[in-house]
Amino acid sequence: MHNKYSHHRIHLAAPLLALMFCLLLPPPTFSQTFTRITATSNPIIADGGPLEYSGASWVDFDNDNDLDLFVNNDKLYRNDGNSVFVKLATNLGNGQPIVANQIIGNGNSWADYDNDGDLDCFISSATSFLYRNDGNAVFTKITSGAIGNGSANRGWACAWADYNNAGYVDLAITHPANFVAGGATPNHLLRNDGPPNYTFTKITAGPIVTGLAAYTVGTWSDFDADGDMDYFIGAGPATGATSPDYLYRNLLKETGSANFERITSGMIATDQQDGQVWNWIDYDNDGDLDAYLTNWGGPLGGLANRLYRNDNGTFTRVANDPIVTDMGISLSSVWGDYDNDGDLDLLAVGPTTALALYRNDTPGGNHWFGLTCIGTTSNRAAIGTKVRVKATINGNAVWQLREVSAQNAFNGHNSLRQHFGLGNATVIDSLKIEWPSGKVDRLTNVAVDQFLTVTEGMISAVDDTEASALPTAFALQQNYPNPFSPNGAFGNPDTHIAFALPVASRVTLTVFEVNGRIVAELQRDQLNLAGHHEINFAPQGLTSGIYFYELKAVPLHSPASSFVARKAMSFIK
Repeated sequence: MHNKYSHHRIHLAAPLLALMFCLLLPPPTFSQTFTRITATSNPIIADGGPLEYSGASWVDFDNDNDLDLFVNNDKLYRNDGNSVFVKLATNLGNGQPIVANQIIGNGNSWADYDNDGDLDCFISSATSFLYRNDGNAVFTKITSGAIGNGSANRGWACAWADYNNAGYVDLAITHPANFVAGGATPNHLLRNDGPPNYTFTKITAGPIVTGLAAYTVGTWSDFDADGDMDYFIGAGPATGATSPDYLYRNLLKETGSANFERITSGMIATDQQDGQVWNWIDYDNDGDLDAYLTNWGGPLGGLANRLYRNDNGTFTRVANDPIVTDMGISLSSVWGDYDNDGDLDLLAVGPTTALALYRNDTPGGNHWFGLTCIGTTSNRAAIGTKVRVKATINGNAVWQLREVSAQNAFNGHNSLRQHFGLGNATVIDSLKIEWPSGKVDRLTNVAVDQFLTVTEGMISAVDDTEASALPTAFALQQNYPNPFSPNGAFGNPDTHIAFALPVASRVTLTVFEVNGRIVAELQRDQLNLAGHHEINFAPQGLTSGIYFYELKAVPLHSPASSFVARKAMSFIK
């Protein structure tokens, strides 16, 4: 567990031992042969039933490193491994409001709005509410403040992102005119005011939240790579009419203020659409984000979906490809490298009446890599983070790009964990993580076929040989700089504590006073990755003096060989 004052650096040394759990719908992301799960003992299948236009999301809500499933007719399925899911009952915990909600939701979006280390859920419907994750499968329905006014925040779809780069996620809710009970309202934008209470302020001015239209699903993406999150809404009349979609550029980087202007030029902003949801992906592996838009178009006899290729900031509409020429009604599009060959594949679907689950059963052949990002200066769920992976596939150096999104399907989203297919590559040459804060972390010579968790703030100015060398013994290094000051009196607003693990271990790292009183717990985790690690410590509320920090490491496979070390550091205000 990381507190809000710390972050964790990994210098990769050995593969992370983990099981690849391949139940992803949508998308089927790992291989080529699928088995439809039909056993009625599986609660996901037994429930079935109409979903109408509700969404679903894959989330690790209990932090056990596998993907759980939330379905927006208010069903939460905990993944217990080995293809076993457990449906959480309405009498669980404090009444479990997230699955006892009386209003069937249309959209959902998951992020860690209070930066406490677990994912919270917002459900948009005729009465929209935020459900705070309190751990142990207990959620609390927030009914106070601007975000607690369920009827006033009614809407169709919702999406989290840190639009003002404050380090915690904000929320946008679209309202599709008269498609939601209670009467039409403009869209809603709720700014997260951050610690200590993480309350919200409702933004009532600006183009996103003024005017009435048949808004469908809104998605956030830094499409122009300028370091702030832009917002894209499908126009979605679904009446036989078409219109340009509602696309908004964030002016934070240009003006210093997180205000928006509607994009009115270029084909992405002027093409006539019956737009449903925008999805920003790098389908051609050229390093920038391209756009895919689903169209409803039913009353028109079918309106094809759109693919816009990003050519260094200028968009070209792709015209001759099945994914943009097949006619029919489309709602969701989900992208993933289902065959692990190094490029993105597409699943586009229309309305459905039942939930289906497909397990990917093809034996491994192509390699893969999965990454979970944890923000420190950036929002904890790392929404908006861009991950770039370079590997040599079939003799060619290939860069792949992913962006962490909390709304990239239709009223739901794929896992916040990023997946890469690597074909016949045997190592990742370069891993580059671009955080919303502007920090960039890099690793080289990363092993394939592993799930890796990386926390923002890894120091990249390290010799590559050191980064890839496995330490032969436990070690705790002297903090640097020392002394240090939280006010930057010595130019050092925090200090770094480095340690080495020769094997995977359970690790506790604490800071305490001379009298033994603990003042901070920087680490209490099972670290499955042997190697060189580092924590940043920036205390608040402490007085000047001498403090101690202690590392306890217990090897997973030989607990008797535990390691304890302690060092002193000087803190000056």
